[in-house]
Order: sequence, then structure tokens, then C-alpha cells
Amino acid sequence: AALYPFVKNNLRILLINPNSLQPVGKSLSRLVEQENFHHITLIVARIAADRAPIVEKRLEPFFEEGRLSIEEVEVPSIDALVEQLSVRPVHITVLAGVQEKGVDTIYSEETRLHPLSLPHRITVDPFDATLQLEPRSMQPADGGPQHPYGSYLRLTAQLSGHPRSEHAQRTRPAVSRLDAKKLLPYCQFLVVAGSVTDFALDDGVLRLTSGSSGQQDAVFTIHKDRFLHDIDHLLRQLNYEPTEQGISKILERLQRTGGDGLFATISEKGEGGFSRERLRGQLAFAVALEWYRENAADQRHTILSLDSPLARKWLLRRDSGRRSDFLAIRETPEGELLVEVLEVKGYEASSDSDEAQEHHFSQQLSSIANLIEVMLRRQGDLLVDRRREILRKQVFDEGLGFSDAVDPDWVKTVDGIIDGDVPAKVVLRLIEVVFDENISSTESVIRSGTSEDHRPIHRVRLGEPMIQRYLGRIGARSARSPIAEVKVPDIRPDETAGSRQFYLDDEVNVAPVAVVAEDSMTCMVKDSSDRIDPMTYRTNASESKNESDEVQTGFEPDDEERALIEHTARDIYRILQDVGIQLAEPVDPTKADVGPSVVRYKVRLQVGERVSNLKSRASDLMRELALGKEPIIDNLPNTKYVYIDLPRPRRRPALLRPVLESFEKAGTGLTVPVGVTPEGKVHTLDITALPHMLVGGTTGSGKTMFLYSIIISLVYMHTPAEVELLLVDPKQTDFVFFNELPHLRSGRVIAEPEEAIAALMDLLNVELSARTAKLANTRSKNLQTHNARFPHEALPPIVVVIDEFADLVDVMSKTERQEFEHAVKR
Repeated sequence: AALYPFVKNNLRILLINPNSLQPVGKSLSRLVEQENFHHITLIVARIAADRAPIVEKRLEPFFEEGRLSIEEVEVPSIDALVEQLSVRPVHITVLAGVQEKGVDTIYSEETRLHPLSLPHRITVDPFDATLQLEPRSMQPADGGPQHPYGSYLRLTAQLSGHPRSEHAQRTRPAVSRLDAKKLLPYCQFLVVAGSVTDFALDDGVLRLTSGSSGQQDAVFTIHKDRFLHDIDHLLRQLNYEPTEQGISKILERLQRTGGDGLFATISEKGEGGFSRERLRGQLAFAVALEWYRENAADQRHTILSLDSPLARKWLLRRDSGRRSDFLAIRETPEGELLVEVLEVKGYEASSDSDEAQEHHFSQQLSSIANLIEVMLRRQGDLLVDRRREILRKQVFDEGLGFSDAVDPDWVKTVDGIIDGDVPAKVVLRLIEVVFDENISSTESVIRSGTSEDHRPIHRVRLGEPMIQRYLGRIGARSARSPIAEVKVPDIRPDETAGSRQFYLDDEVNVAPVAVVAEDSMTCMVKDSSDRIDPMTYRTNASESKNESDEVQTGFEPDDEERALIEHTARDIYRILQDVGIQLAEPVDPTKADVGPSVVRYKVRLQVGERVSNLKSRASDLMRELALGKEPIIDNLPNTKYVYIDLPRPRRRPALLRPVLESFEKAGTGLTVPVGVTPEGKVHTLDITALPHMLVGGTTGSGKTMFLYSIIISLVYMHTPAEVELLLVDPKQTDFVFFNELPHLRSGRVIAEPEEAIAALMDLLNVELSARTAKLANTRSKNLQTHNARFPHEALPPIVVVIDEFADLVDVMSKTERQEFEHAVKR
């Protein structure tokens, strides 16, 4: 509900083959009573399973109040269930693993037994190089405790003809990886009670909790947009500019350590459903882990979260409830084996003194280090062996299980360290990730300072330069980002005769000179206070053949992007259902129009459903789809559909060259292409119908690029006899490419503000008066009429293009500025 507030109206939960409702009864009661959910729909699906009675007395009052309803579905296969979910998706799917039972054959050997634990070992299968967690022999060591079934097992082994072997039963919950992947697209969260360790690292799948077999379900989602959006927002607040790929890398780093970090960031009290403080803490973890992995020198290291269910289990029943963030096992380049207790702070937690004194972090580190020392030395109370076996399980599930490659020697070493057979040194390490402070990154040693522990703490302080280095791998520091060099097509004289004296150099890539009018800019026209949007503006030329023709500019999405569009279509359908918008049919991704930067989804409303209701939910769509701004929603003319315009997942520029090559000069106006619609149609603008145009936008939004496209289009479509240009560039850098154009009225680009003002005033006071008198003498209504009647006395239109208009008028006094602006308005 923190992420999707409107699910409180009707939360849809799917349970697949449950034995009873008892496990979920307590949670549902809390949602209804404490979290104020208005209604919950529980869908119980039986897949090729016998029908079992569903009884849970604690839920009966909610049935009677109408706040809880149950739907039972029987389907022959998971594919049949998925087909139903494609029409009616759910918010949460709970997939229970089946109990897999098997018998392992193990080598009979003397083993240190303990009454509270069954010893195991981590091995690597020699045939397929997979990790195995197998039980050890139940034969006692000399003088050790006798296992109650030890004699029986020896006798069984001798009778079976394998006196050196034993048999042990193995029971493990397992989930079909294929079934999980099929279900993920049709729910927000997939809750799995079973073991799917490799599944979490699939592309596009985000594991929010570790699960494994630590008495907690694993939670997965493919809807990463909310997490990507909020981490992106946080990084930008810290003055970074991350990429989606880089943020995904951060999430992958956090996934590999287990724990509940990402899931714990969700909070109803936080902005947008996330706790900013916790999210910042997770970012600090990612930076610290990157530093640690880099300094581990090779792959022989294993990192565990002390926040995972298994870690909490082996840390129970201690004198102190304090714990650190991570436990790491690594081998140094010199061959020394270390067990390091890591505490990560997202701020400077200690002073520059050489003693930690009674700092909280010192107590956290010492508490875990003391316990590890006892476990590795085979000392302590009756619980130590039990703790050791749970730690071994965690290393198997969350440490070695997520390694990129399995190293048999390293697996054997880690298993030996856990047993206490391989000596290792316990080290305390504090990693401070100090954001937004330009301090040096340092490493030092400080004394613990606690009364019971005098071991040194190795303190690492990662300042802004080091943080930038790690985050720089995912995006550039915005304050120091270099400005990308823009290449403009070379426009040079045509050496052959022809009506067009200039053309675009075929060898130059014109991709930077793009025409993107869908959401990048708006044209403000100062003529009777009219506002003209190039997406909707029409001229006489726009009714010509070239306006309706589609331009083949390569906007078709590839298979991967098509899958993203299909996924978004399902999300739109689900979200609109959740907020009570009645649709006549699911959102069909094949009907979506894919433009350069916008995808137009088409939805059909139920009879009686108002478009205004859908428009009022634009902010909900923005939040749930993690958009940067509200989508544009309106009726699609001449159809029964309403369109929803969303940013394209992978934006592509509308290249100017193919547009111009398919463009035909229309009439006597100065018509230029300004954009391509999602349907592939070119929109045009007749400059002669717009005496003044102001191009506005934020820094880097493409204003200058748009002016480039206007200039290039004019000189490509018209000879110098057909149009004259007056280009003003106070910065002296943006229009320098056009200095050789014969279309230039002054013969060059004007850079000095004083010269530009003089040229403009000459146009207004001299040229405009002369042309007005000329039109009066020839009794012509406008310039186009005069040129058509008297081609031998044609007056070419003069187009003035000014880059950074504000810089131009800044050199004037207040009086001069008022006079100049008054003259320009004519």
C-alpha cells in the first residue's frame, strides 16, 4: 500500500495450491483491522490438485462484513492460469514450493556430534560443478557423544554391502523456476516459499528479500521502475546523473548479499512510498561493497548480510542485541585468511582521533567479532555448534550461492574456516561513506575503546572523490560533466548546376540535428496572443500529400523493446482497474503507435465511463509507472479509443536527413518539418504564418538543435534567391558552422550584440518601410502575392534567427530595450 495506495480499495492476492488459509489468515486480519484495507479479494488456484476445504475462523467476520471475498479457480496447468491472469492480473502471487525428498549417500567418517545440531559440509559436485550442502556422517569421534541411530546406520551399511557409506534423507522446498518466470509479469510481487537462488539474478528480475530457507519467503518483482526512479532521484539530489543501467548494477550488488535492504526501504511514511533515509543507507551499502570487492583483489571472497533471516537466526540468544551490517571471508594477496566484521555508515561516524571510545559502531563490531571468535575456536555454550551450522547454511544460500563462478578450493577453505579446522584472523572494519563532502578518502586504525574488547578497528573513510569514482561507473557527476561536442552537417556549395545551390554532405552523420517535437519543446507565437503547438498546428501545406505520408525513419522497436511495451500495456490495464476505471477490453500493445520519443497506448472505455475520470487519474499513472511527468490523455479523433502518451523506453531521434529527403516543397511559403508523430507522420510549420516564434526549454533540452534544424531545412529547400537569413549568435559558437552560407543577408553570422541590434533596427526602419511601399505600389496583399505576380522583382522573405535572445537585449539600457521590443512587435 505504501507503493500503490489505491490497492486498499481492492487488494487482489493469488494463492497457488495452498493447504489452508491459516498461514495467511493472520496477515489478512492485520491488513483489514490495522491497515484499513477496504476490501481484499483472495483467489485460490488449484493446479491439477485435489480440492481441499478452506477454513480459517479468524476471517469469518470479514466475510460477513463484505471486506473479504474468496474466488476458487481450478485449472489444469500453470499455463492455463497465466492465460486467465493476462486478463485479470493480481497484486500479489504466493507460490509455495513442494517438499522435495531424496536420499543422499555420504562417506562414513568420525564426526563431532552435538545434541542440538546435525553437522553438514559444503562441497562441489565434481561432475557438474554445482554447490552441495550435504549432511555428514553420524559416526562419533573417539570419546565423543554417541548418535542414537549410529549403531543402526553401521549395521545397515554393512548389510547393504557398503560398510564405508551411510544414507541420509534430504528434504528441501523447491519452486519451479519456469513457473515463477511465467507468473511474474502478471503480479506486482511474487512471494516464493522455496529455494530459487539463481532465479534472482535473471535479467529484469529484482529480489527484494533473500528468502532462501531462513523461515522467510523470498519476494521478487520485475516492476523495477519504482526502485529505479527513487534511487535515480536520490542520486540526483546528491548531484549525480546516473543511468538506468548503472542503477540496475547497484541493485544487483545489493541482491548478492541477501537481507531485506530493498524491501525495508518501502514505507508509507516516506516520500513516494520509500524511506529516503533507508534508501540512502542502501546506497551507502552499494558503495561500500564495491570498495570491498575491489580491494579483495580476486574472487576468493564471500560477503554475507547480517540482516538476513538466517543471520538473525544464528545471532539469536546473545548477551547483546547489537549487530553489524556484513560478515566477509576473504584471502589476502599474501595468502592470509580473514573473517571481517563490517559496519557501514552513510556519514562520518568517528573523529580523526585514534580511539573509537564508546561509539555505537564499536559496540556493534565487537559484539559480532566476539561471537565469531568463539565459534571458530570451538568454544562457548551449547548453542555454538547450532549457530555454526546455520551460518554454514547462510554461506551456502547467500554467499557462495550467488558467486559468479564456483571455486572448489575456495569452497573447501570456507567450509574449513566455519568448522574451525582452517585458522583465520577476525578483523573489525568500519566503512564510512561520506556523501556531499569533499574530503579525502583515508584508511586508518583506531582502538575499539570498549571495556571488553581492545582489538583495533580498521577505519575506511570514502570521501566525495572516491564515491564519485564508484558512482561515476554508473553515471557522470553532473557538476563536472563535460559538454558533449555537437557535430553539425557540413553545408557546402554544389559544384554542379541546379536549382539548389547547397546540399547536405552525404558523408556527415546528421543524427545530432534531430527533429523531435513530441515533448521536447513548444513554439510560442507572439501574434494576437496565439499559442501554436507543432504537434497540432496545421498549415495549407499540411494537407498536402507529404504531410499524410509516413516517413520511414527506423522507429520500429526491436524484440526487447517490444516486450517492454507489452509489459507497460499490462501495467496500464492493471492500474486503471485498480483505480476503478472500467475498460471495455485489455490494452492491446500491438495497437500502440511507437514514435521517436513517445509511445501512444490506446484504451477503450466501457460505455458510460467518462474520459474526464481517466484524465483525473493521470497522476496515479505517473506514480505507478514511475514517470517523470503526467502522461497526456485525450480522445483519439475519429476512433472509439482514448490515447495515453508515455515516454518511449528507448528514445530514438527523428533524423533530419530522411525527413528532408522525403519532403516536397509546398507552395510559396517557408514550410519546414518540426516533428514526427507516433504514427510516423511529419508535422510541418509555415514560418510565413508565424511572424515571431520563441523557442523555450530547459538547459540541454534541444533549443539550439531545433534552430539548427530550422536553418538547415530552409537552406536545403530554398535557394538564396528564395530566402535570406540573418543569423545572430552572441555566444559566437553555436552558429559558427553557417558562416559560409550564401543565404546570409550580411554575408556572415553576426556575433557582436551592438552590430546585431543595428542590423535588426535597419530591417525594421529601412527594409520594412521599403517593402511596405513596394507592396502598396504593386497593390499586393502580401509578399507571396507580389512575388507570384512580379517574379522578376521578387522580394525574398528574410528570416531572422537569434540564439540567446536574452543575451542580446542585456546590453541595452532600459529605455533602449523598451524601444527595441516595441519595434520587434511590429
